[in-house]
Amino acid sequence: MRKLFVGILAVFLFGCSHALTFSEEDEPFIEYEYGDYGPDLIYNLYSRKIIFYGSGKGEITTPINEEMGIDENAPHTVEFELEDEEIKALQSELEKNKFFSLPEDLTDLSVMDGGYKYITVHTTDKSKKVGGGNPDNETLDALAAQIKEMVPRGTIRSFNEGIEEYQRKQGLRD
Repeated sequence: MRKLFVGILAVFLFGCSHALTFSEEDEPFIEYEYGDYGPDLIYNLYSRKIIFYGSGKGEITTPINEEMGIDENAPHTVEFELEDEEIKALQSELEKNKFFSLPEDLTDLSVMDGGYKYITVHTTDKSKKVGGGNPDNETLDALAAQIKEMVPRGTIRSFNEGIEEYQRKQGLRD
């Protein structure tokens, strides 16, 4: 009986703590989407998504939204390359911080305007999206900061300036 108990306990402890396996192909392993809500002109409220692929490719993009002056001709995607060490460090942080145990909805309902952020992680066998409006979560904040730091310096600013310039040409900005 004692051996059966020890066996069951071992299966429970070691079976539930398997390492996360990320694709090394040209498939996303993490997506970070963020943006603002609130009283502002609509063309300022476009969302941004930073996507990292297992192959080392990264991109920042925004969905086509003609109401915001972002059509198929807008510079709505910028690609860049990531270092293998950066990717492995981020994947290690996801595992260390037990990303898949976080609650999916981290929305703070006490704040009416502000912003939102979501992180979606894809492994070879599962995906999970975590975030919400004005989320207050230390793990989510740390991962979001790490993702932004991995984007080459000036890329996010350049992306935003490209969108704003295109919106100006469309007559939406002064």
